[in-house]
Amino acid sequence: MNTLEADIKTLEEAARLRDNEDYIGAIALYSELITKYPRANLFHNRGTAYSEMGDFGSAVLDLTRSIDLDATDSESYVNRGNAYFRLGNFTAAIADFNKSLELLAPSVAFALNGRASVYMRNGDDEAAIADFKLSLEVDKSYAAPCRNLAKLLRKLDREEEALFYLNGAEDRDAVQDID
Repeated sequence: MNTLEADIKTLEEAARLRDNEDYIGAIALYSELITKYPRANLFHNRGTAYSEMGDFGSAVLDLTRSIDLDATDSESYVNRGNAYFRLGNFTAAIADFNKSLELLAPSVAFALNGRASVYMRNGDDEAAIADFKLSLEVDKSYAAPCRNLAKLLRKLDREEEALFYLNGAEDRDAVQDID
């Protein structure tokens, strides 16, 4: 077995240990791997294990290192936010939860717009309206839900509301629209 294969086995074993709540064993294996491969996911996994053990200070350190290496990983912000919360640092916890939501907003808004479009096509107009509006709350720059909601409202003879959302679409970047 070559070194890479052995390291993959070590990673699998670390995950198994963490899943079985052997956090000390998992941390030892993640630490071994981090010395060879200082990657965001390894710091994240070790930080999560520290948090599960109740060592929130070490968790914050590792999750911060994970974020330093990959600032787009929303899960690291959530986990660090939870660790900050447990440490009583509510300001930092809120900041991390907000950052996680900020990172997730485009995909959540896109999914809500898609689900609303399906509701609309299936005739569940009220569910569609709710999801289009929620999509707009999640990502205020997303134009597609404005246009789609305007189409639906026009179909429902709610012209004044439709015009409001159609005008709002002009101020947003178009990402996707339905036919």
